[in-house]
Amino acid sequence: MQWMIVNDAAGRVRYLGPTQVLGWAVIVALLCATLGAGMYHAVLRLGVLYPETAVGALVHQLVGEDWQRVLQEQVDVLAREVGTLQVRVLQMESLGQRLESQAGLPALQDRLGVGGIWVPGPALSVASMHSLLDSLRERADTGTQKLADIDGQWNVMQHIPLPTQHPVEQAVVSSPFGWRIDPFTGRSAMHQGMDFRGAVGDPIFAAAGGVIVARAHHPEYGHMVDIDHGEGIHTRYAHASAVFVQQGDLVRRGQKIAAVGNTGRSTGPHLHFEVLVDGAAQDPERFLAQGGAALQTAVASIGAPK
Repeated sequence: MQWMIVNDAAGRVRYLGPTQVLGWAVIVALLCATLGAGMYHAVLRLGVLYPETAVGALVHQLVGEDWQRVLQEQVDVLAREVGTLQVRVLQMESLGQRLESQAGLPALQDRLGVGGIWVPGPALSVASMHSLLDSLRERADTGTQKLADIDGQWNVMQHIPLPTQHPVEQAVVSSPFGWRIDPFTGRSAMHQGMDFRGAVGDPIFAAAGGVIVARAHHPEYGHMVDIDHGEGIHTRYAHASAVFVQQGDLVRRGQKIAAVGNTGRSTGPHLHFEVLVDGAAQDPERFLAQGGAALQTAVASIGAPK
């Protein structure tokens, strides 16, 4: 098949074969594509340089809509990641609180309470999402380190039976360890333990795991319990109203062993708590402080039990 082209002015006829027609078609297509690309570029440039024109407004609208769609997709992805990370951080902090409570360790620092009514605000930007993610990752890293510290301290405490558990629920001290005026004689005397206020029947807990080596009634200590924790460490619990363990029993840290009372040489219901190392009385606060429970020391006022 051939194409015939007639030139009226010269009266000449020119024949084009299929190959020539295809070649010319390709050339025309390339010219059209080049022209179209040039016009597209020119329109975009015009819109960017002169946004106040109709063309500029149209270009910004089209480009803006596409850009906003891309941004929204990124925000959605980041929002899902933020939500997942927030859940993990909250779970980690909750686990840390339970471990602290069980181990009697100090509360984790840098934990902030949050709450309040919900007031919707503007949508978060990509930049703010990235900032929130960085903050959550930092909290997660800190939480991981804190849990590792708790785990290490817990393992040490399990293998070294230090009496760091408070022996009563309300750690209010009515008489600390050391020299004081004896409530019966009015003379200076060495107080070899700590006295905790309490009501008759309040539970008394073992400060650490060990073996009950004494369960007796003493003329001064009243109903008392003595626990051997090993390594030469003993704890003594005096003036109890009732004792719930027997000599030779194995007890664990925090186990209820007796109840607060007013037996023996006592002016009122309280627990007298002693820590002895190789038979020598030690200040119990030094041990309890290692467990992280804050002592609410209240120096005895008139009439406080001794």
